[in-house]
Amino acid sequence: MKKINKPLFLLLAYSLALCIAPAIQARTNQPTPNILFIIMDDVGIDQMTSFGYGGKTPAAMPVIDALANNGIRFRNNWSMPACSPSRAVFFEGRFPMRSHVTGALGPSDLANSMVSPFDYTAPKILKEKNYTSGLFGKFHMGLQGNNPFGYSMVRSLGWDYYYGWLDETGDPSSIDTTAGGVV
Repeated sequence: MKKINKPLFLLLAYSLALCIAPAIQARTNQPTPNILFIIMDDVGIDQMTSFGYGGKTPAAMPVIDALANNGIRFRNNWSMPACSPSRAVFFEGRFPMRSHVTGALGPSDLANSMVSPFDYTAPKILKEKNYTSGLFGKFHMGLQGNNPFGYSMVRSLGWDYYYGWLDETGDPSSIDTTAGGVV
């Protein structure tokens, strides 16, 4: 199953927005536009009607479809192999071999395999442009157990607000306790 590189896709959209925002503001005297980045685990363009796919019974995604129909869609992308490298690529702008985030983080991973608080991240760039940033949901770019910033690691990467999961695995617990037919 071919997956879209959601982080790279949105990094390009984000970069384009940052490049054209000053020109738009200068011409129209409008405020800098808002930026919305959505990353979903294990979702490919083959599952989305907004990309012309969806199979025989596509999932209803009216909000995603509306965003896609009024925005930019990139159709030629490459995807990272797991959630942590995908997030790191987007927020650091570097490939996994450079960021050292090469797989989904686990409880025994050391700080050098997590996004470094000393890196120049997208939220830090946005802060310089007077944006306020928030991250909601799954973080999974660092784990507090082996991170020198502990529970402050999200703020150390530049986010102003955070509401989500910070447990020893970095993954949210499943809300479906019968997933896979196991009770």
